[in-house]
Amino acid sequence: FDTIVVSRERSSLPHEKPSKKKIVEGELIIVDSSGVTVNGLGIMDSDVLIEIAFSSNITVTDSNLITGRYGIYVYESSDIAIESSVIDNCEVGVYGLESTITVDAVNLSRLSTGVFLESASITVKNSFIQTSGFGVQLYTADAVIENTEISNSQHGILAQMKSSIEIKVSVIKDSDFYGIKLYISDMFANNSVIDNSYIGIEAESADIDMYNTNITNNEEAGIDVE
Repeated sequence: FDTIVVSRERSSLPHEKPSKKKIVEGELIIVDSSGVTVNGLGIMDSDVLIEIAFSSNITVTDSNLITGRYGIYVYESSDIAIESSVIDNCEVGVYGLESTITVDAVNLSRLSTGVFLESASITVKNSFIQTSGFGVQLYTADAVIENTEISNSQHGILAQMKSSIEIKVSVIKDSDFYGIKLYISDMFANNSVIDNSYIGIEAESADIDMYNTNITNNEEAGIDVE
């Protein structure tokens, strides 16, 4: 379909018809399209800083998204790329539902949850995640974490309800409780470090494969399997 741009009071009207309304400086706009690259945005103080829904092949790059409930909210979309950006001071940095997402070279900091996925898949690479709650939270979702550091969270990674996670050349450290918690989920880890948590890995009804991975300096247990 053709690109559609709406703003302010018309932003609640999806697939709206053209009008004579002019976009003024500082107001929120919504773009309904596919095959779009958004570059160099600075967005602050909104409930949802960027929302992507029912779209494909969308790239957000070189942007600063600061202070909101959601940094980027992705719903029923595919081939969504978030690159070379900062997401700061949000409840959830990246939320994905029934979508495919790639996060590359993104700094996610001062968040309650860095990444939250439901029935979705994500690749996070070359990034930093610092949160007060969960670094990555998966619910019936798949994730690849590559060359990424998750630190200073209460819980580094939570994968539950038939989720699958692959961790490659990454560091999960300084979690208050567990570095990784698996519940009815699968994990593959290679060339990674899980360091300085209360429990390094807690697994219940889970399958784990690990190679060349160090689990060090965890207070209660390196691996706790139930």
